[in-house]
Amino acid sequence: MVESDVRAGLIDFLKRRDVLLPESWDDDTSLIRSGVLDSLALLELILWLEQRLGRPIDPGSFELAAELDTVRDILGFLERPGP
Repeated sequence: MVESDVRAGLIDFLKRRDVLLPESWDDDTSLIRSGVLDSLALLELILWLEQRLGRPIDPGSFELAAELDTVRDILGFLERPGP
């Protein structure tokens, strides 16, 4: 239930940022590598993640496209313990 609430919040975040998801998107659709998320939307995603986690995120400390490319990746990132 909690994961579905977080997922719903993430999808709402993407829609409010006018991210143009492909018509047939799912939780494994590429957001970064495909160019769906531009640099501004990616920065806003990091800020959203920081609010959810309650701690800062150093985007230079990991490969964004590997860790945050899909909805599934982002949800997994939120579940991992912080530094």
